[in-house]
Amino acid sequence: MRLPLAFAVVVLGFAGPVAAADQVPTFDVRQSCRGGSDNPAALESCLKSEAEARTQLVAQWAQFPAAQRRGCIAEAGREMASYVELLTCLQIAGEAKALPKQQIDLGPLRKID
Repeated sequence: MRLPLAFAVVVLGFAGPVAAADQVPTFDVRQSCRGGSDNPAALESCLKSEAEARTQLVAQWAQFPAAQRRGCIAEAGREMASYVELLTCLQIAGEAKALPKQQIDLGPLRKID
């Protein structure tokens, strides 16, 4: 009886990150927007920027590869969750992939004393 339950826990554990990348995560951005400031205007501006970034993410989510989404979700939600950080991460990852593959000739290797 315990084996099927253990198997289900393992399977669900592996399915979690994949399923999490299927849709834009929900972050509580209030903590990151406060950032130690008591300025109400700064808080309001930050919350507005976060809301705009989330709207962009919802509109563009399917355009980003699942692996990039998972990696950026992990990065953006590490300390103080941020939709702006998540969007930026995904945009940079996409742009980096589009860069031409170029080999750089570093010349002969020399020992530097």
